[in-house]
Amino acid sequence: MRLPIGLLAAVLVLTALALDARGRSGEGDALPVFESGVHAVGDGTDQIAAGRYTTAGPGAGADPCVVARLSGLGGRTDDVITAHAVDGPATLRVRDADAGVALQGPCLWTPAP
Repeated sequence: MRLPIGLLAAVLVLTALALDARGRSGEGDALPVFESGVHAVGDGTDQIAAGRYTTAGPGAGADPCVVARLSGLGGRTDDVITAHAVDGPATLRVRDADAGVALQGPCLWTPAP
């Protein structure tokens, strides 16, 4: 699916922002939740690990979310491996070779069971 230029521009704006790895983990065995921002791929506490993530989508009446896998964190157009809009339940596969993931919108992403 080809993204409208506005959505691609939004992804690039996210990558140009300071790296914002806001993965949250709660008490006990709670799964991490990843929100809007640029998340570096890795095993650190402030990074998103390689694997599958799911979202229920943006919710009724909300704008679609945008998700992009990144080969670099420099904010360049060629850093975007793939990008797409999400308007319902979706799965994202983060690969070890990805440098990061850019998430935009109200979608909350958690590790897939």
